[in-house]
Amino acid sequence: MSKSRTTLPTIVGVGQTVDRSCEVAEPIDQMVEATAIALADSNVAIDPRKIDIIGTVGGLWEYTDPARLVADRLGASNARTLLSGFGGQTPQSLVGHFAQRIASGELDVAVIVGAEAVATRRRLRAEGADMAITEQHGAMPDERFKPKIDITTDYETELGLIMPVLTYAIFEVAIRHARAESVDAHLSRIAQMCANMSAIAAENPFAWHRNALDASEIATASQKNRLVAYPYTRSMCAEPTVDMGAAVVLMPDSSADELGIDTALRVYPHRIIEAEDTPSVTQRVRFDDSPALRAIARRWADEPLPAMCDIDLLDLYSCFPSVVSLSSEIFGIDEGRKLTMTGGLHFGGGPLNNTVTHAIASLVDGLRSEPGVFGMIHGNGGLITKHSVGAYSTTPPDHFAVIDVADDVDTSGDRTAQQRDAAGPFRLEAYSVLHDRDGPTNAVAALLDDDGSRGWATTTDQTTFEALMSEDLVGVTAHRSVDGLLSL
Repeated sequence: MSKSRTTLPTIVGVGQTVDRSCEVAEPIDQMVEATAIALADSNVAIDPRKIDIIGTVGGLWEYTDPARLVADRLGASNARTLLSGFGGQTPQSLVGHFAQRIASGELDVAVIVGAEAVATRRRLRAEGADMAITEQHGAMPDERFKPKIDITTDYETELGLIMPVLTYAIFEVAIRHARAESVDAHLSRIAQMCANMSAIAAENPFAWHRNALDASEIATASQKNRLVAYPYTRSMCAEPTVDMGAAVVLMPDSSADELGIDTALRVYPHRIIEAEDTPSVTQRVRFDDSPALRAIARRWADEPLPAMCDIDLLDLYSCFPSVVSLSSEIFGIDEGRKLTMTGGLHFGGGPLNNTVTHAIASLVDGLRSEPGVFGMIHGNGGLITKHSVGAYSTTPPDHFAVIDVADDVDTSGDRTAQQRDAAGPFRLEAYSVLHDRDGPTNAVAALLDDDGSRGWATTTDQTTFEALMSEDLVGVTAHRSVDGLLSL
């Protein structure tokens, strides 16, 4: 065995949990269960005392060092602990982080785990109660990984752009215009994309929503499927109200050999390529493109990997249709093919930052059933901001690498922000109309000046809502008052 093969990192176990009863005691229980499943997944007993590190994906809970609770319950007495920041790309970034340390000989056995119990917590709060969480009395993790960063400016936050559903919907309108799609044709396309994911979720035992919906049901607004942010109905949006957990176990090939883990159960990360788009949405060149994803695609083509369009198994991050439209177009992937292993973030479930752990677990299962083929996962964090694209196969690579292509991201056309009180005529670039259960509440629009600077305007005018939602108004002249109000 070559030295490189000896320390080659491999995934030997995965575990997933889903509890649709909304009766979860607390998220840590799901983390422990998912980790235990992952440790047993190789059909070989992995002694928890051999675990060097447990990394937990940051979540919507109050634990200060959840990995220590997992370690204590499983008897992983020698494990160091790590807690990550936020971002949908985080689980795959953690795979890369631990795989690099395994390849260098620093780590032997590493675990990545996360869980959310938002569905149970919401039920309890509706009943006037709250979830009892194990207190840690200030315990801190041994390591932190990519702490949370701001993804919007103060002004963008005031406008509501911190809400992903609003910002991704604005991107959606820009994509529709760039593709020269009619309102009806565009709605039909993204509804069919979501229906395809729904069909996949119906076959996934770990999906949150397993009742398949057709494109008409997804596209049509109703009491159960209301508009959230035009043009998105609820069925097009990520579903965070879930009780789900997932875990991944990595080790070097040499340790897998020593334990007698069947080579057919080993899945190897080949490359993880990462980049970030400009954090401020206001400053981005275009809403219908991603320079970071383009940089990743260029580098992928230079690596010893199949072409992206030829990858056998895929999971493209799918919190909202706009990011799927962008990634599939940039990667040269047909939107009509299978784009997810889980069913996407609505039907499969979107447990906040841990969604990609479920995608990795499902991909591992898929690759084991089709030895030798390649799989790819796109993780997305923020507002189409932070990207991680990974290649996996049961066939081992010559070596593993994490590649940061930040220097290759073209930000030369980044825009300047208009003054908040800038008034006058501008070109309407993109927009969305937010809704509550009673109907539309306010619209947010991006406006371009002749010099290319970008600003924003809002309105609560019902007539304007109707105009924005009835036809494509991108490119028309719109007016903004000194206090930021939009008129057409």
